Amino acid sequence: MENTAEKKAMFMAQYWGQRVVLFKDYHSDLMMVDYRILTDDLEQSYLKIKSLSLITKEDAKLICGALGLPGAEKFYVGESLVTYKDDTYTVMFYYDGFVSVLKNDGLLLIETKQANDIAISMGFALQWMGLSVNKLIDCGWIKLEEA
Repeated sequence: MENTAEKKAMFMAQYWGQRVVLFKDYHSDLMMVDYRILTDDLEQSYLKIKSLSLITKEDAKLICGALGLPGAEKFYVGESLVTYKDDTYTVMFYYDGFVSVLKNDGLLLIETKQANDIAISMGFALQWMGLSVNKLIDCGWIKLEEA
């Protein structure tokens, strides 16, 4: 995918209303994603957002609760993902920027898209239109918060 201003604006618009914007050439406080950022200041701005590797058990509970899934008790941190599960479902938060919701019988649930949307609304970095989180960093659209 070509790195264009239009595509950058579309990506950044997912974080509308969140205070996650910084500017390349000068220090500032985090700014809110709004119309001005997506038009006048787009070229000089980037998003400072969280890697899914920073997700907490409380974050996972909020996402599952918003999906109407009961609170799970098993929370595992692995090398490439965090798993949050109970007897019925498993939610996997992949560090490379994807959330997957599965029934424990292996069926992918429709809630996967909603889970990704909720994670974005919480300020997490997720893949976008085939661009990995690392590619979004390489394009200069995002920088990840450090632990």
